[in-house]
Amino acid sequence: MKTIHRKTLDVALAIAFLAVALPAHADFITYNDAVGPASGSAANVTHYSGYLGGGGGFETLSGFLKDIATGLNTPVTATLSAYNVSGGTGVMPNAGTAAYSAFNGIVNLGGSASYGDSTYGWWYQVVFTGLDPTKQYEFVTTANRGSTYTPERWSQFSLIGADSYVNGSSAGTVQVTPDVVKLNGGANTAAGDIVRWTGITAADGSFTVRSENLRDINGKPYGYGMQAFMLAETEKSSPVPDGGTTLALLGIGFAGLAGLRRKLSA
Repeated sequence: MKTIHRKTLDVALAIAFLAVALPAHADFITYNDAVGPASGSAANVTHYSGYLGGGGGFETLSGFLKDIATGLNTPVTATLSAYNVSGGTGVMPNAGTAAYSAFNGIVNLGGSASYGDSTYGWWYQVVFTGLDPTKQYEFVTTANRGSTYTPERWSQFSLIGADSYVNGSSAGTVQVTPDVVKLNGGANTAAGDIVRWTGITAADGSFTVRSENLRDINGKPYGYGMQAFMLAETEKSSPVPDGGTTLALLGIGFAGLAGLRRKLSA
């Protein structure tokens, strides 16, 4: 009975923490696990994937994103698609990094989308539709293979179809142009870098984020697509948090929840 009670309390505390951690101006924040197993993520995380070979009951390409705090469907649909990708094992970046703050305790980063073993030209993308033209959006994604034999495996992430945006990606990424960012997803455990755009607007209610391979320093086609993503809707008149404020607030909230769980278990 004690275990059941503690789990029930954990759920209530998680909901309460989300209500406090989310910025007051955010209409909703959504999370999607794009590759990993369907288990291990928080409630209200969706599991749409463009990679259809993974099994585990998550071969769903498209659907409504859910508000992480309430579980209600938002008006936004995410449609994922891929070409020449396969699944691989991923690793959670280290505590204190931007990627850890963004996804730890919310999305299980236990899988990563990748290419075929020796083929260039793979891509993995998400198309968002049903966006409100009067609002603005924040998008965050990451990838981390996390193995010692993958020191340099860079992928390119492109924001397509947006009318305005600000590149807020972390320092370890490389900005090609404001709408194109490179991320080393081979060894991203220590850096925990993220690809991030804020202030995204789309008059036609749609934009796309596409990840694809680049030749790494060894001339090989290694690279990793998005493991998970976060999409938040905010008012245009409200300032978008800079320096990862949204992510930090969520990370602090879940860290506090974890500490309280330890006290309850003592």
